[in-house]
Amino acid sequence: MLSIVRNLDPEIKIKFLKYVQTNRSYESNKQGVSRSNYHTNSYDDEMVNLYKEYLYPILKNVLNYEFKMNCIWYHIYSKNSNSYYDFHTHVGKDCHLSAVYYLKMKSKDISTQFIINGQKIRLDVMEGDLVLFDARIPHASPPNNTDTDKIIVSFNLDCR
Repeated sequence: MLSIVRNLDPEIKIKFLKYVQTNRSYESNKQGVSRSNYHTNSYDDEMVNLYKEYLYPILKNVLNYEFKMNCIWYHIYSKNSNSYYDFHTHVGKDCHLSAVYYLKMKSKDISTQFIINGQKIRLDVMEGDLVLFDARIPHASPPNNTDTDKIIVSFNLDCR
């Protein structure tokens, strides 16, 4: 599965950006990421509540089965920093789908890359889009050498 939910309400993006920009619980240089809260145990109530209020209702309309979010985080790839994230998967017993919500991304050249049937592909996505994909699909964020930050929110879904 690889699916794009286009142009989410800009207000959702603003709410998540405000959270990311004010969050102080983060780590630097996670695999070349400029800033992230991935391994900080900071999946605080505010971020989870943003998901529940704004993203869960959208996903419920898109997906035709039960699911539960089990992990949510953000990554910032600073402008002109060469920050990146190598190819990886999110395979786990409680992770079936993964998602990338593009909060800030002015250049499509730095959108997530996927390996499908041995081919490296890049979806035609833009800021405000959300991509859902099978957690077993290898994916990466290419180096950001553009003049603007790339900011994403990612999460994993358990679909048992």
